[in-house]
Amino acid sequence: MSHLPMEYLVYSLLVKLKRTLSDREIFEELKSNNPWVSLPQLEEALLKLEVLGLIRVYGGSKEGLLVELAEGSREFPLPDEE
Repeated sequence: MSHLPMEYLVYSLLVKLKRTLSDREIFEELKSNNPWVSLPQLEEALLKLEVLGLIRVYGGSKEGLLVELAEGSREFPLPDEE
C-alpha cells in the first residue's frame, strides 16, 4: 500500500503518461496499483492540484472531466529525480 499523498500520485501519473487523461482513466490507473483509492479522494486531489496551478481540469465531455498538466508546472520532485 502506498503512503504517498493522493495529489502526488495523480501528478506523477500525469507526468509519466504526458497526455490529457479523463478523471475515469486516472481513477482506474490509480486503483489498479492502490486498491484503497476512492473517487472522492481523487476529486479532492484534482481540486487541490488545480488550485495550486499544477493541472487544468476541463468538464463537459462524455468521458467525464479531462485533466492535463498546466504548462510549465513541475513542482513535485518525482522519485527518480530525488
